[in-house]
Amino acid sequence: MRSVTMQNIFPSWRLIVLVFIVVVGGWYLLETYTIVAVGNIPETLIESQQTTVESPLQQTKEYADAGEKDVILSATVEQHSQTSTVVRAALNTHSVNLDGVDFGEHIWIEKDGVVFRSNAHEDDGGNHHRTSTITFPYVSSPFTIVGQDIGGVNQRKINVE
Repeated sequence: MRSVTMQNIFPSWRLIVLVFIVVVGGWYLLETYTIVAVGNIPETLIESQQTTVESPLQQTKEYADAGEKDVILSATVEQHSQTSTVVRAALNTHSVNLDGVDFGEHIWIEKDGVVFRSNAHEDDGGNHHRTSTITFPYVSSPFTIVGQDIGGVNQRKINVE
């Protein structure tokens, strides 16, 4: 008769350890990486995807006011990202000297009663034809570009869609 030993009962302890590791590893993967049904996507995944959506204002469009008192304020939204809104503003006339206009002080953005002042601006031109690239904090569209005390008009407003 053959004697019963641990070697006879467990012919390969290595096989048992391997099976144990596979079972525990599979259980861990199932708990960690469960498949999410459509419609039950965690909010953290949705938020990370939304940061890549581009603004509809990436396409440039020129806006202008009514040109009261022979001065026209026009604006083009050049960049509209999640960090800043960059506007190229222009003042054109043939009757008024526009050298006294400080674009950083006289032009701002309004949205829902909140005023957004410029962070920086770079002016160009002089006398009757002035332009400036104005950087504002990010403001979602729609908003209004306001020009204050320009060419004898209290407020000029341009609605940006």
